[in-house]
Amino acid sequence: MKKILVLFALAILPAIAADTLPTRLTATLPDDIWYANKAAQTAALDYTPGDAAIYYFDAKRQPVNQPVQDGYYREVLGKTADGRALVQHFYQNSRKPATAPFVLSKGAAPDSGLEKADGKVVHYQKDGAIFAVQTWHDGKAAGRTNYYENSRLFAQSALPAGVAEPAPLPLPEAFAHAARVFYQNGQLMLVSDHWVQDEGAALAYRQDGSLLYSRILQADAAPQITLWDAAGNPLSAGEAYQKAEKEVLRVTKKRKYFAQVIAALFPQES
Repeated sequence: MKKILVLFALAILPAIAADTLPTRLTATLPDDIWYANKAAQTAALDYTPGDAAIYYFDAKRQPVNQPVQDGYYREVLGKTADGRALVQHFYQNSRKPATAPFVLSKGAAPDSGLEKADGKVVHYQKDGAIFAVQTWHDGKAAGRTNYYENSRLFAQSALPAGVAEPAPLPLPEAFAHAARVFYQNGQLMLVSDHWVQDEGAALAYRQDGSLLYSRILQADAAPQITLWDAAGNPLSAGEAYQKAEKEVLRVTKKRKYFAQVIAALFPQES
């Protein structure tokens, strides 16, 4: 089989047969995940303002002792009735909000990392647009990180172990927890466990929902790479195969662009 550019990396997965893959996948996510303004909605926070306090972070959101160019600062806004700190991040250079106000876990140090957040954290781009929505609980991610562009979802991080998926897509179990990238029409573009590496198992779909590419890992065997036509039939050679190769390259290019977008604001994710 001809060598083509591989899309994404996944950890070693349970064995899966190519004939069990969904050759058409048109399910989409609900509006409260898909649209940034709906995903970012939170309940009103009742808190008591306190003495102003500022804490500084570098570009990777690590605590530092003084302001850092291209970094962030955290302002403590007050405390909730049960004693949790209400905080907000701002861009150091512009002093514009980098997050919406969010609550830290009870007893967490005021300069704790984001993993000490208790609930939803909404991140803004420098122009004020919603970029990402995370949820934290008991020091762990309580769901996928959802990434937005033009007010719509474009990517999701891998689902943390032990977390139930509120809106699962009908994917094989081997890919159920993988990171995902989407087209602007809401259709799944591809699944992966990493944004950057170019090896491992992967599934890619066309914008109409038809399977385009699969790379399946089997124990002690070479990866099984297949290109598919829009009707769900494997391709072997010829004009249709070459056309599919070009589609794979376009998806790969899009994936790399999305990885760069994420790394620009979340360098720790790259």
